[in-house]
Amino acid sequence: IFFFYKLVKLRYQDWRMGLLGATFLILSPRIFGDGFFNDKDLVFMSAFVIATYTLVRFVLKPGLMTGLWHALACAIAIDLRLMAVILPAATVAILIVLTLRKELTLSKLIPFVVAYLVLTGLLVITFWPWLWLDPVGNFVTAFQNMARFRHAPDLIFMGQIIHSVDYYNPNET
Repeated sequence: IFFFYKLVKLRYQDWRMGLLGATFLILSPRIFGDGFFNDKDLVFMSAFVIATYTLVRFVLKPGLMTGLWHALACAIAIDLRLMAVILPAATVAILIVLTLRKELTLSKLIPFVVAYLVLTGLLVITFWPWLWLDPVGNFVTAFQNMARFRHAPDLIFMGQIIHSVDYYNPNET
């Protein structure tokens, strides 16, 4: 919530808007309700917000320290949920656009981007023990498994356990 506050405050240059945004986040009924049965999504959302904040800081002021913090935040988010690989891709894409618009110089940017990407990769491997033996192979395997992830939970409805696969068929029209 603190980093969401800082992100909104940074965007609107007003602490009151940051506080309003953080309040809306806290009072969101969907997030509140989801927290009772799906705690992993809240942790990932928090990591993603922190990584987004560090992304904005890194883009506004590319440097070694902002790149280090952004690499750490991205590595934690990727290790929590693999879909966070969008963060390094978005970082590089935004920096390329800013370079094409001549807001950043290529000679200044390249060392920081390379350091950021290398550090992100090393931290992802460091924080994810399954990758230690075969970092590239196991990462590809994890990515392929994520693409085929199936989730069919049992639900409790009016005191009875309902098997969700019995009531959902995506091929029916």
